This record gives sequence, structure tokens and C-alpha cells, in this order.
Amino acid sequence: MKMKEKHLQQINKYNTPEDHRSHNEKVDRLLRALAIELKDLPFEKQRNIDYIINDLRDGYRFNWLEIVEHNRAFIA
Repeated sequence: MKMKEKHLQQINKYNTPEDHRSHNEKVDRLLRALAIELKDLPFEKQRNIDYIINDLRDGYRFNWLEIVEHNRAFIA
């Protein structure tokens, strides 16, 4: 099987019952990607993103800034 075909199969399986990765693994991978993309943003822009993520209408505070800071150690 070619690499492209394998990649397309993985995409088709994503978030289906056959996708056995846990939600936490997916969130962790997303946060690591965010750490890479956001590492050079000024703090004020990070706060604006934080405001959007944590609108608190659902009553849940997600401390993504601390998680991004933690994951920056793995980037360097």
C-alpha cells in the first residue's frame, strides 16, 4: 500500500468508531501543534485567543496557555 493511500485511510477513519485513539491523545496532539504555531506570538495575542477559547458559557475553564508553555519544552 502506498503511503498516500494509507494516509487517506487514516483520514477516513478519523473520529469514527474504528478510530481507537482516545480523545485526550487527540487533544494533546492538537496542543503540541498549537505550541509550535503560537510560540512566537506576543502575549497579548495569546490572551485574545484565550478569551475566545474560555468564553465560560459552558462553565469550564480550559488552561491552554499553561499546556502550550509546557509543550514548548519539547520543541526546543
